[in-house]
Amino acid sequence: MSNIIVTLHDAPSKMTDQAIREVVQKFSKVLQGEFRNTEAMSSSYKAYMTALGDDGITLSKDMQSKAESFHKAYVKAAQLALGARKMNEETRFDVRIAA
Repeated sequence: MSNIIVTLHDAPSKMTDQAIREVVQKFSKVLQGEFRNTEAMSSSYKAYMTALGDDGITLSKDMQSKAESFHKAYVKAAQLALGARKMNEETRFDVRIAA
């Protein structure tokens, strides 16, 4: 079973610790909800991280599809979690999935 760890980086200084926790929790919930199970999320995450790497690896069509599905889920989760909040350009969620 995979464990997801999410951190919000470069949140606006006006955002309280409680608000940050709530945003991170919502992001995690939405992200996990986009996949049928933790194995599918973990597999998509690994493909996405491989695609981001600059090591010259060519992804199979299946891996490309998985990477794209993680990216789409990440964008959706970020949009829903952040809502109408004004964020910095550098604001981002760092996602780590460990087995």
